[in-house]
Amino acid sequence: MSKADEAYLKKCRQRITSAKNFRRQEGLDDTWDRMVDLYRGRQWMNNLPSDDRMVVNVAFATINVIAPSVAFSYPKVTVHARQPDLDTNAVLLEQVVNYWWQHYDVMPEFQLAVKDSLIVGFGWLKCGYRYVTEDVEDEEGYEAEFERMRGEADEYASANPLGPPAPTDDEIAESIPISSQTVIHEDRPFCERVGFKDVYVDPDGTTPRDIKWIAQKIMKTLEEVRGDDSYKKSTRNKLKADSRVSDWLIDAEGSTADRSPEDQLVTVWEYYDLQNGQMCVFSDFGDDFLVDPMEQPYVFGHPFTMIPNYTVPDHFYPMGELEALEPLQHELNLTRSAMFNDRKQYRRRWLYKPEAFDKSAREQLTSPLDNIAIAVSGSTPLNEAIMPMPSNEPNPQLYQDSQIIEKDLVDISGVNEYMRGSIPEIRRTATEAAIIQDAANSRAADKLSKVEWAVKQVARRMVQLAQQYMDTPQVARLVGADGMDYWFEFEPEDIQGEFDFEVEAGSTQPKNDIQRRKTAMELMQTLMPFADPAMGLVNARAVLSYALKFGFDINNPDQFLTDPMEQMQQQMMQMGMGEEEGMEEEGGPEGGMAPPMGEGPSLEAQAGAPPMDMAQALAGQMGRGV
Repeated sequence: MSKADEAYLKKCRQRITSAKNFRRQEGLDDTWDRMVDLYRGRQWMNNLPSDDRMVVNVAFATINVIAPSVAFSYPKVTVHARQPDLDTNAVLLEQVVNYWWQHYDVMPEFQLAVKDSLIVGFGWLKCGYRYVTEDVEDEEGYEAEFERMRGEADEYASANPLGPPAPTDDEIAESIPISSQTVIHEDRPFCERVGFKDVYVDPDGTTPRDIKWIAQKIMKTLEEVRGDDSYKKSTRNKLKADSRVSDWLIDAEGSTADRSPEDQLVTVWEYYDLQNGQMCVFSDFGDDFLVDPMEQPYVFGHPFTMIPNYTVPDHFYPMGELEALEPLQHELNLTRSAMFNDRKQYRRRWLYKPEAFDKSAREQLTSPLDNIAIAVSGSTPLNEAIMPMPSNEPNPQLYQDSQIIEKDLVDISGVNEYMRGSIPEIRRTATEAAIIQDAANSRAADKLSKVEWAVKQVARRMVQLAQQYMDTPQVARLVGADGMDYWFEFEPEDIQGEFDFEVEAGSTQPKNDIQRRKTAMELMQTLMPFADPAMGLVNARAVLSYALKFGFDINNPDQFLTDPMEQMQQQMMQMGMGEEEGMEEEGGPEGGMAPPMGEGPSLEAQAGAPPMDMAQALAGQMGRGV
C-alpha cells in the first residue's frame, strides 16, 4: 500500500473514532438504549422489589398508535416525466416502482425504520443493487449432445456391421465435456433498514446535507470476510477477529482464540467520503483496505436515507416520541406502584382472644367460605372476644396524581383517547371531538409528510439504480381495472430518463372504510344533479364507477353498470328492429360510426406486446393520457 493510501486509511479511522467520542460525550448511545428500554417496558430506575412495582407502559402504547397511522399500507407512488417524450416511460415506470415496493419486501424494512424514528428519533434506510448468479450444469445441452452422439453411433453400427463396435453409453457420456450456464437469481434494486446505531456521520454536521462523510458499521464473521471475493485477497486472508466480539461467543475465561472462523466477528466499515466522492471498505484492524478507495458506485451519492422525527436546531440527530415522555413515564410508574402498595396495606384484620375460640373456630375465622357459624368458648362476651383491627384507608390523592400525569402524557404526545380507540371519560359534542381530532391530525400530518418524503426518496433511488445497472429484460405485475393481475415485460431502455416522483397523500395510512364511503356518497350527491345529458356537465357513468371503486373497493365497477350502446340496441330489438338494421340507422359499421370513447385494446390483447404498446394500454386502464 502506498503512503498516500496508508495516510488516508488512518484519516478514515480517526474520523470514525471522533464520531464515536462525540456520541459518547453527548450520551446519545445511552439515550437511545433508554428509549428502546422504555418501549420494551424495562423502565425502572430504583431498587423496588419486583413484587412491589408496577409498569404502565404508555411509551409502548404511544408508539403503536402513531406507527400504524403513518406507515400501514403500501404507498402509491406516482411518476411524472420531466420531458414530453418520456410520458410513456413514466406510465411504465409507475407500475414497475409500485410492483417493486410490494414484490421485493420493501414495506417491512420501511416500517422498521419508521418505528426507529418514533422511538429514538430517526431511522436509516439503505438502497443498493443486488446481482446474484450461480453457475449450474447445462443438463439440456448435455442431453441433446448425448442423443446426437448416440444417434451417430447407431448409424455407424448399422452401416458397418463387421467393423469395430460402436461406443457404449458410458463411453459417450465420458467423452462429452461438462458445460455450465449462468443462472441469475437476483438482478434488482433493494432497500433495507440499517440499525440506528450502525451509521456514523461527521460530528460537525448539523443536517444530512452538510455532513462531510458517512459510514456504516457491519459485523461479519471471519469466515464471511475471508470468503467474500469483493474484498482484496491479500487483506482478507490476514484479518483476525476483533476484540469486541459478541458476549455470547466469549467463553468462561474470556478467550476467543479457540473459536472457529464462523463464530469470530470482524467489524467492517463501509465508508463514503462525500467531499472527494470516494468510497472504500476497511476493518477496525489491519494494514490495508478491503476495498481500495474508488469513485462512489451510485449516481446519487451515498445510499443512506434518514427518516427524521422531531428535528432539533443545530443538531444532527432528531428527537423521538419517548424522550419527552421519559420523566412522566417514570413518575406514572412510581405513582401506580404507590397505589398498588397502598392497596396492599389495606387488609381487613381481626383481634380476638385465643381462649375464646378453639382450634376449629380459629380455622373457621380464616376460612374463605361465606355464612359460617363460629362457636365462642366460655363466657367471654362477643364484643370482647373479637373486634376489627383499625387499618389505613387508601390515599385518594394518589389517584388524582395518576390522572394528572396521564393528562400530561396526552398533552405532550398528542395521542388522545380518540386515537387510542377508547371512550373518553368526559362526554363531548361532535364539534368538540372534531376540534380535538383535528389538532391530533395536524401532528400526525407532520409525521406523514416526512414518511412520504422518505418513500419518494427510496423510489427515486431504486429507479436510478435500475437505470444504472439493469441490463436484461424484466417483468412486472399490475392490477387492471377489472381486478385481474397482468404481467408485462420491459427493457432497460424503457425506464431511462428523468422523472419526478410523488406519493399519493395518505396512501400509507390505514383505510377508513366508513369515511371513504361517506366521501363517495357525498360526491355522488354533489354531482348527480348535474348529470342530465342535456346539460353535458357530468359523466354519470364515471361518477358511479368512481363511487363503487374508491368507496366500496370494487375493482371492476363496470359489471354493475350498463353500456349505453348495448342498452340502445336492446331497446331497438324490443321495438322489432333487427340489430343490423338498427346499426345502419345509427351509423354503425357501414355508416362509419366510431367505437365508444375510452374503448381500445384490452390488457389481455396487449399481453406480449412491445413495452410502448403496453404503456398505451396501461394508460387507458389508469385513466392517464400518454
